[in-house]
Amino acid sequence: MLKEFQEFVGCEQKKLLKHSPTSWLSMHRCLTRLLEQYKAVKSYFTSHKEAEKRRSKFGQIHSTLQDPSALPWLQFISHVLVQLDFPGNLV
Repeated sequence: MLKEFQEFVGCEQKKLLKHSPTSWLSMHRCLTRLLEQYKAVKSYFTSHKEAEKRRSKFGQIHSTLQDPSALPWLQFISHVLVQLDFPGNLV
């Protein structure tokens, strides 16, 4: 179903990655993939009927993605995480 939204917004079809709590370095890869797919993911959660249920996990994700500060915040966290993953690349 996400593939339809990826095609609609014109982003490359890739699977979303799951962060592994035992490997904290996976967080940057997961966040990078989410940022690549952000438009498709946001469209998916916006169009789904489950989004109206604020108490569900789905509704919480929908609410977060509707916040105008969500994308800049994720971009900031990604920038910080790249410094942790590759400390020699300090910008």
